[in-house]
Amino acid sequence: AQSGVYKLKLDISGEEYNSYITKDGELFFISGIDLTEAEETTEESDTESQATGFDALDQETPTIDLFVMSFCPYGQQAINNIAPAIELLNEEIQFTPHYIVSMDDGIVTSLHGSKEADEDMRQACIWKYYTENYWDYVLYVNKNIPLNNINEKWTEAAENIGLDIESIETCVEEEGVELMKAESELTGELGVSGSPTLIINGERYSGERTPEAFKQAICSGFGEQPEVCSETLEEGTAADGSC
Repeated sequence: AQSGVYKLKLDISGEEYNSYITKDGELFFISGIDLTEAEETTEESDTESQATGFDALDQETPTIDLFVMSFCPYGQQAINNIAPAIELLNEEIQFTPHYIVSMDDGIVTSLHGSKEADEDMRQACIWKYYTENYWDYVLYVNKNIPLNNINEKWTEAAENIGLDIESIETCVEEEGVELMKAESELTGELGVSGSPTLIINGERYSGERTPEAFKQAICSGFGEQPEVCSETLEEGTAADGSC
C-alpha cells in the first residue's frame, strides 16, 4: 500500500500505467501524480531563478546602463566582469556606459581628479564614434594604464587597437564638456552617485558582480530568454564596494 492506496500496473494497448485503488476497493484511479516530486522541481526552479536575487522587468530588448568613474577600482572591476556578459548577449540587448561626473562652472570634475575627468570624456567619445572598439580600449586601459599616467599613455591603448587619436582629441575638445554635462544631468535625475551602478530595464541591480551573476541579472530582463542565456560564464570573485 502507498499513501492509503494500492499501486497497480496496468497494460492498456501496449502502454503501461501506474494505477491506484483504495484499500476498501471503492475508488480506482487510472493514473496519479507524485506531488512531492512536483514540489522538489518547483523548489529547484525557484533556486535557479533567484541565483542573483534579482528579477528585472521584462522587455523584448533589455536596456543595460552601467554608471562608473573611469578610475574607480570598483567601477573598473565591474567593467571587466560585465564585459563577457555583454559580449555574449551583445546582439540581444542595448548596452550604454555612463560616467559619473560633476559640472563646476562649465568645468568637468570627477572624484579622482582632473585626469579621471579627462579619461571619462575620452571614453565617452570612443563610445560615441568607435562603439565597436570601446571594450578593447577600456579593458586595455584598466589592465595596463594607471591614473597618474593616463593623459600621457592613453594613446598607447588607442594605437594598440587602431583608433584615430586626432579624431578622439577633437571630440574631447569640441564635445567632451557637453557629453559630460548630459551625463551629469542624467545621474542627477536618477540619483546615481556610486561607481559602479548598474540599471537593467530601469531597475537597479545590487547583486554579485561576477560575469555569471551579471549575465543572469541581464537575462532576467528578457520576456523570452535567448538560448545564449543558458551558457555559463566564469563565476570568479568580485569586491562589494563603490566609489
